[in-house]
Amino acid sequence: MALKLVFDAPKGSRPKAGQLYLMKTTLGYIPVGVTSTEAFFGAAVMIHPYRAIVSDPKDTTWYPLVEKNELLIPPLQIVKRDFKKGGDFHPVKDKNAPKPVPFDKYFEYGGALTWNPSELAFAPTSESIPASRLASFIPEQDRRIEYTLHNTNPPQGGIVDEAPEGTYFMPAGLLMDLHIEFALEDALAYYGLIDTPRP
Repeated sequence: MALKLVFDAPKGSRPKAGQLYLMKTTLGYIPVGVTSTEAFFGAAVMIHPYRAIVSDPKDTTWYPLVEKNELLIPPLQIVKRDFKKGGDFHPVKDKNAPKPVPFDKYFEYGGALTWNPSELAFAPTSESIPASRLASFIPEQDRRIEYTLHNTNPPQGGIVDEAPEGTYFMPAGLLMDLHIEFALEDALAYYGLIDTPRP
């Protein structure tokens, strides 16, 4: 069964930095932490999707992932309307819940909007509109590595020759839901959290 985001939150909430949420999908809830509400010129929030999926919203077994910043996929910039009533984000109301830990810098490849299963990263493609989910990607040595400093609006950052080992390469902008769904499902399968064949 393909993963789809479920937009049915009974109540909306103003997204807050330092707050945990559950992103509802057809396969279960994926825990996320909001690290900034100033992303994408203030139009979006920065979320860290943690490496877990739970069926019970009261499940807290994933809390240790928050402190370790163990992510399922790289951070995402999500439009604020997704946190309103009828959105796919449900706030975690546990007062003892841990606080998400932001990165000092957020890295991306210039022009990267497509999930690359072989890298578990968002990467730039050689064609402007990929013919399929498994696009042909620009070789790593030909990519431009950009970074944005945490919580800057307008975004401040620069270009570097290389990123630290273990860097999560996020998308270079806002994604359509189908790109997010594909990345989430593929990463859940990679980590053995769902039983779905990978592409």
